[in-house]
Amino acid sequence: METQSINAISFYKEVVTTANIWTVLVDKSVPTFKDKDGQSIFYVWSSRYRVTRIIEREEMFESCTPLEIPWMLFEKKWIPDLAKNETAFSLNWSGNNNPIWEESAGEIATNMESHIQKHRKKNS
Repeated sequence: METQSINAISFYKEVVTTANIWTVLVDKSVPTFKDKDGQSIFYVWSSRYRVTRIIEREEMFESCTPLEIPWMLFEKKWIPDLAKNETAFSLNWSGNNNPIWEESAGEIATNMESHIQKHRKKNS
């Protein structure tokens, strides 16, 4: 599946390189948010810089701190848990003036696996 969002493409390339994702933490918990249609959204970023920039710029994240999660843990534990609630994932969202790129749990897992395989072939 070819992702057409620059933010999503950057997300996958950076996560493959670092093997980590980033999200936000509020008072020892990781929040989900609602989109304009009432869908539960889980925001993830591919670098500390990206999530820190959002925390600094966007009011809805002002009480948050960055949280790093190893991709392997995120894939095995977080994706299945969030998929049970039909939570969508917003990848590398860069602020209110930019569109939100959302993917389902299945899409993020499939796309990440595809990027991992491309990375392995390129480096072998």
